[in-house]
Amino acid sequence: GLYKKALALKEFSESGEFANVVQLLVRTGNILKKYDGQGYSRSLLVDKHEIGLEKAFSAMEGRFLEDYAAERYLDCFKLLEQLEEPLDSFFENVMVMIDDAAIRENRLGLLAQIRNLGEQLFVAGQIVIQ
Repeated sequence: GLYKKALALKEFSESGEFANVVQLLVRTGNILKKYDGQGYSRSLLVDKHEIGLEKAFSAMEGRFLEDYAAERYLDCFKLLEQLEEPLDSFFENVMVMIDDAAIRENRLGLLAQIRNLGEQLFVAGQIVIQ
């Protein structure tokens, strides 16, 4: 498993999207440093950008888990790529740390789900982009 992950990481690191995906996952991790909650509720998603991110995440999550279980790690990395645009849009347009605690916790919960999926492959904060 670990060797296959390393090979997939090496191959993915040679793609043009690698640095962007890593940077977005690092940003996600930074927002979540003091957050340990889990999960989110679709009913509390109010902004079109967070709804778009959740739709993109939901669309790829099942396939990611199947590919991960089958040790198709490069396919998992490619699935993470699908989150690049919706995550970028989310960060550009959505304020996460707002006064409304329920919406704030829900946004953090969605980001935590994405981080947790990515961390099955690698910890973005430990990747050095040169």
